[in-house]
Amino acid sequence: MGRRLGTSGSAVSLGITLNDRDTGEISRTRFTYRVGTIVAAGRAGAQVGGPWGLVLGAAIGGASLGAEYLYADHLVPLGTKITNQILNFENAIKNGWYPGR
Repeated sequence: MGRRLGTSGSAVSLGITLNDRDTGEISRTRFTYRVGTIVAAGRAGAQVGGPWGLVLGAAIGGASLGAEYLYADHLVPLGTKITNQILNFENAIKNGWYPGR
């Protein structure tokens, strides 16, 4: 059961990753990172086997996803994030946005 779920999860993850690459949402470097993670999670899960293998593969995938988001967040300096939020607020005020409208 765990092997089928793990294989299905890997297939879905690979499909999503391929779609993200084809639509230009991710770079080749990020694509390589994600595929490497899928392979590593699958191999580790297969080595352990059973339900614990499924848990290990999911843990590796989750940790990798968290690392990817942390890395992506550090690419945008905090000052740029704050500036973008201020500009969004100014645009909302200038264009007459208010709650409930």
